[in-house]
Amino acid sequence: MKYVVIVASVLIIVFSGILVSAQLYKSSNNRQNTIPSITNETSTAQNTAEQYTVSEDDIITDQISPTGQTSEEKGTTMKQYTQAPSMTIDTNKSYIVRVETTKGPMTVKLFAKEAPSAVNNFLFLANEGYYTDTPFHRIINGFMIQGGDPTGTGTGGPGYRFNDEPITREYLRGTLAMANAGPNTNGSQFFVMHKDYPLPKNYVIFGQIDPTDTESLKTLDAIAETQVTVSSSGEMSKPSEEVRIVRVTVED
Repeated sequence: MKYVVIVASVLIIVFSGILVSAQLYKSSNNRQNTIPSITNETSTAQNTAEQYTVSEDDIITDQISPTGQTSEEKGTTMKQYTQAPSMTIDTNKSYIVRVETTKGPMTVKLFAKEAPSAVNNFLFLANEGYYTDTPFHRIINGFMIQGGDPTGTGTGGPGYRFNDEPITREYLRGTLAMANAGPNTNGSQFFVMHKDYPLPKNYVIFGQIDPTDTESLKTLDAIAETQVTVSSSGEMSKPSEEVRIVRVTVED
């Protein structure tokens, strides 16, 4: 009888150990499968330290009247357009833009052949002065910096949207991509990757800082290292000091 009790006790201990190991394995897998995403605050997004999202709004074309509607939000006048811009870029041409910020300049090569709609949109907005004196409203050190919303709320945009384009590149340090609120909701908001990150290919990549461009990468680091506080969504991403785009110019 004593022998039976001992054997039963050993079996209970072994079975308990198996259950604990299985639970730990399941928990580990759940953590590994959590991949950050980038969405627009026009959709509800719950952001945690392990689940980032990048948001944005809309795009444009040259069929828009420069004297179109404006939107007043938080005391900021935001140009609004009734439709996306028509295609005016040469997809065989190499486009370089200089993004001057209050932390320094960044030079970005645009991928006109790979993402013509996104490049055409960005250049149109830049030439319209849409990005002039606008903030980087969302900054996450080690992940990305996000801008392109004149209101600084994460919900602003030019008034319409354009479709996604094929994504063949990875989200590496210095990558320029569109933020969105889901499939085919690209607008004016964009982000620049601060570090390499395995994001799902849901955000159109349309440009890249040259990895050897130390001046631009120094500016990127300076912006990403800005002190932040808690945003309205509860995420540690709201800059404690104002960091702005002074202007975006196209280089010949």
